[in-house]
Amino acid sequence: MTFLRFKFNTLPFAILLFSAKLYAQAPIISYSTPQTFFVGKAITPLIPTNTGGSVPANVYGAVTVIAGNSPTMSPKDGIGTLASFTYPSYLSIDTSGNIYVCDNFLLRKITPSTVVSTLDLNGIFVSNPPASSAFQTSDMTIDRAGNMYINPALTNIIKKIAPGGTISSYGGNTTFVGIDGMITDKTGNLYICEASGAIRKITPLGVVTTLSSSLGNPSAMTIDSAGNLFVINNNAGMPILTITPQGLVSAKQFAFNPAYLAGMTVDINNNIYLGINSSSVSKPSSVIRLMPANDTSMVTTKLKPLLGGMVIDKQGNLIVAESTTALIKKVNLTGYTIDHALPAGLTFDSATGIISGASTVVSPVRTYKITAYNAFGSNSYSINIAVIPATTSITSLNPTAAITGGTVTIKGYKFTGATSVSFGGTPAQSFTVSTDTVITAKVGTGASGVVSVTTPSGNASINGFVFVPMPTVAANGPLTFLSTDSVTLTASPSSGYSYQWYNGNNPIVGATKSTYTVHQSGSYNIKIISGTVFQISTAVVTDAVFTLPQDNFSVSATSATCKGSADGVINITAVQNLNYLAAITGEAINTSYPFTSTLAVNGLPAGTYHVCISVEGQSAYKQCYDLIVAEPKDLSVYSIVNNENTSVTLNFSGADQYNIALNGILYTTTKEQTITVPLIDGSNDIVVTTDKPCQGAVEKIVNISGKMQPYPNPFQNILYVNLTQMQLHGNSVRVEIHNMSDGKLVYSKSFPALQGVLKLDVSGLGNGAFALHIQSGNLENVFKVLKD
Repeated sequence: MTFLRFKFNTLPFAILLFSAKLYAQAPIISYSTPQTFFVGKAITPLIPTNTGGSVPANVYGAVTVIAGNSPTMSPKDGIGTLASFTYPSYLSIDTSGNIYVCDNFLLRKITPSTVVSTLDLNGIFVSNPPASSAFQTSDMTIDRAGNMYINPALTNIIKKIAPGGTISSYGGNTTFVGIDGMITDKTGNLYICEASGAIRKITPLGVVTTLSSSLGNPSAMTIDSAGNLFVINNNAGMPILTITPQGLVSAKQFAFNPAYLAGMTVDINNNIYLGINSSSVSKPSSVIRLMPANDTSMVTTKLKPLLGGMVIDKQGNLIVAESTTALIKKVNLTGYTIDHALPAGLTFDSATGIISGASTVVSPVRTYKITAYNAFGSNSYSINIAVIPATTSITSLNPTAAITGGTVTIKGYKFTGATSVSFGGTPAQSFTVSTDTVITAKVGTGASGVVSVTTPSGNASINGFVFVPMPTVAANGPLTFLSTDSVTLTASPSSGYSYQWYNGNNPIVGATKSTYTVHQSGSYNIKIISGTVFQISTAVVTDAVFTLPQDNFSVSATSATCKGSADGVINITAVQNLNYLAAITGEAINTSYPFTSTLAVNGLPAGTYHVCISVEGQSAYKQCYDLIVAEPKDLSVYSIVNNENTSVTLNFSGADQYNIALNGILYTTTKEQTITVPLIDGSNDIVVTTDKPCQGAVEKIVNISGKMQPYPNPFQNILYVNLTQMQLHGNSVRVEIHNMSDGKLVYSKSFPALQGVLKLDVSGLGNGAFALHIQSGNLENVFKVLKD
């Protein structure tokens, strides 16, 4: 049966001590630097100088298969790829270079010559033992003496198999809680991961102690030369735990997801190698190298998921078990690497560290870090390489835009001896050749376009220079205009730049075209921009004379209701809603009133008023009006009696509406100025009033009897006498009133001899009987009248 397991053991550092000579050491490399090459010209190969240990001619990070082919349901022993595995996981290695593989409960061995065999029940590795005689184990490790420690068939009781095949119990037949990885140190101590989260230590004498009991979910382990244990822990946030020989536990933090960590091992220089399984079986897995200073680098990304265990072989290469492909692979950890790709046309030989070829492109100076690896360590060296043209050339301008007198730095190659520099065909004001690769030039009157440099080595040019001139502003009409009109300003040049209009020092939001239409007074200029370079024009001053339409205001006055009353009104209505101020002067008033659309000033006596309206912020604008708050005229009634048709014609003035009462009854209400009222024979009492009570009433009594006759009789204060034309015999009418009790004259007055009704004010008489004498010419009439 195949078990899918993703927690793996590795061999301790002590077992990886190679049969190296005392003078074995890491490489020490160097190159001749800096290097400047020409485009299209083959370079003299750059060969590293190595004064340290030799570097095997391997491609660093290259992956090859050393044993196994494709997964099968049954294992097969053989040589290299003729052998097969079912599900390889844990790996260990002995001092002779033999690799041990836990393969789905079988323990397989791969010799340095890639011969694959299987452990039998006698503790001996043989070729293709029957299933019944194969040793069943799930975990194993090996010490420096070649003793193997195994967990037979998940019994969680450790067995020790000596190099001759002797099998014995180890650790006093102690049963552990789910053995999930084992490792030994250089003194023979055995360390065990338990599924419970405990790390146990077993001395060569079989003494068991607990280093840590709550690590979460530990799996694979490795150990460095100082005896520090490194444990893959599948709890999030603590992917790798470090346990010192004193039992102190700490965690290393990484950016990658700890759930995907697989095998782990350490090399002779205490560099840790971590297998990182991808999140999908369709994606490759990788190995990273973690140095003691916590620097990381990528070793390879060419492994297939899922990764199993890993160890370092005698040559310093990484051996990896791919569980899903059932292949044992080697990852070269020796050779040369370079941190950046070289310019096109140049090649880097990762087996020798030699740089050769001919670059096809220009490349600025760049530092390349080259690292050499052998089994005993690594060494890096930085080399500066630039590729330049074979003739004069320009690579860049800074800035790419300038004004007259502006400084531009021209970079390129072979500038020595330059004789001319021009911008858009216009010679530079001046220029200085700072180095063979740098010219500093000042722009002349300039023009946009090509920048050119002439040198003894040839002519060079580059396009894209923008000359920024001083802009000018033109108007399409007068700069002084009514506020209801406008003027359009146009910048020159009108294209090829970015634009920003200003009013004073303030940028106008949205005014970013070469034209701008002005509606108000101000000081306008324009900034034309190219990159970080700009020019600002001289200001153009506009004067928008504020005005409003002639019909913007409706101003009227409402008359006082009566003579002497102060209830007149001035009304103002504006079409446009603005902040107005109405200054009103007149009869005992001199006040200003703010308003925005309507205004009513109440409580005004009759008189003439001067109204001036101004607008906030527009000191030059003022609209004035003269208004009259009137008061009613006196009521006037003029009457003409028509004897022929027995009517009277009344003519009115002084009001808008007239009420006519005839003999105590309302006859009619009219707004006409003239009306004819029918009369009855005898005395007719006509009273005229208006819609304003304060104008009082006018009373007229008309007698149409055809003869002279006083009325009313008796009377009180007023006595009327009806006169007719035929009764008038002189130029005047003399009226006398005598007291009948003693004949004394108590009233005397003369009147013109006119047809009509004579009105006598006799309010001064006392009550009693009186004789009324009416004399016209030689005609006299006497009437008896009574006052009560």
